[in-house]
Amino acid sequence: MSATAVSTTPSRADCADLLRRFGVPETALSTGGLVVRSPINGAEIARLQASSRGDVERVVGEAHAAFLAWRSIPAPRRGELVRLFGDALRAHKAELGRLVSIEAGKILQEGLGEVQEMIDICDFAVGLSRQLYGLTSGTRSAWSALLAPSTFPSPSGRGTPPSRSSAATASSGSRRRRRR
Repeated sequence: MSATAVSTTPSRADCADLLRRFGVPETALSTGGLVVRSPINGAEIARLQASSRGDVERVVGEAHAAFLAWRSIPAPRRGELVRLFGDALRAHKAELGRLVSIEAGKILQEGLGEVQEMIDICDFAVGLSRQLYGLTSGTRSAWSALLAPSTFPSPSGRGTPPSRSSAATASSGSRRRRRR
């Protein structure tokens, strides 16, 4: 879908078509009592089912269980999944940009910009997943001193980069760090 091929005023059919591309059945947009209106012109673009309190509690419980499992996965593996999310955002940027513009009442270019921000955040998070700040294991070891934040450069200039001498200091059992 190109940026020039879409109308600036969303319709029910436009919304249904976009969401169908992402696997949302049209019945999910037409069988509920919650009316969804376009912030652009106030036209009805969907009707959604309301969730019960029990539904919300179940979903929150499932999300909490997923969080507990997710946090036990090593950061580089989590980063790989975030990289795949970023790839999916890139592959569907035009459709997602249109969806964001419909949902928020923004022009298409702003919707595309929102999706680009999501992509940029994924790229940033992947980079963070490969950085080591602080301890990386549950036990104290010679390497934990080397991986402590104070051994890396900081904007204040306090830390020093890891070197053979700092590794030797860490492995000798000394907790002192060399400063330059």
